[in-house]
Amino acid sequence: MGHKFVYAAVSSLAFCGMTFTAMPAAAAEMLINSAGIYDYVLVNVTGTPTVKAAGAGTLRLTGTDSTGSWDFNAFCVDLANKLYAGKNVQKAVNHKYDYGSLTEDGYGNLLSATQRSQMKGLAALGFTMTSDPSKANDIAAIQIAIWTVEYPDAVFTTKNAAVTSLVSDYLALAPSLTGKVRYLYSVDSKLRQGILVPGVPEPAAWTMLIAGFGLVGVAMRRRQRMVVSA
Repeated sequence: MGHKFVYAAVSSLAFCGMTFTAMPAAAAEMLINSAGIYDYVLVNVTGTPTVKAAGAGTLRLTGTDSTGSWDFNAFCVDLANKLYAGKNVQKAVNHKYDYGSLTEDGYGNLLSATQRSQMKGLAALGFTMTSDPSKANDIAAIQIAIWTVEYPDAVFTTKNAAVTSLVSDYLALAPSLTGKVRYLYSVDSKLRQGILVPGVPEPAAWTMLIAGFGLVGVAMRRRQRMVVSA
C-alpha cells in the first residue's frame, strides 16, 4: 500500500507512542528525514480556513542536526501548508526546518498572546501522553483543540464521537495550561509548515524533577515500612 498524504497533527516530536527524547538546546537547522502519523482521525474544517481532510493524530518525526540524531513528536500549527507523512508508518522525507518564534498562523495572521499561550500549553500537555497508546484519542483531541484556538473562525468536525467530546474538555482546560515547547518552521522552498515540538527543560526544572522523583521514592519506602509493620 502506498503512502497517503495527511495534514500532520504534530502531536509529539518524541511522543507518537514513542519514548520522549529531549530536543537539542540550540540547533541552527534540522533535517527531517522521516515522518509518520499514527492513530489519527480525519477532521473536516469549514469556515475560515476550509480544509477537506486534516489528520489529527500522533505525528512522529526523525531528523538530524549538528548535535546528532533525533526521534520526536510534534503538533501541527499550520493548516495552510502540507506536510507529507506516512499513514501509520514512517515515510522517508527530506525537509529542512529551523527554530523560530510562533507569532502567526499558516496564513500569516498574527496570533494573540492568549492564543500562543493556550496552543503551547495544550501541546505541552499532549507531549506528556504520546508514549501511552491508550491516549490516542486524547492526542487527536488536543491537536484539534490547538487548531480551534489558532483558527477561531473555523469549525472542526470529526466522526469520532469520543474525540469530539474530548476536544471540549481540553478547550476548557486550555486557559489554565502552561508548558515549554518550541516552534519549528520549514525553510524549504517546496514546503511551508510550522510545528510545535517538545521544549528543553531549564536546569532548575530538571533539578525540581529529580527532587520530585526522590520525594516519591522516599514516600514509597515509608509506605512499604508502614505496610510491613502493620
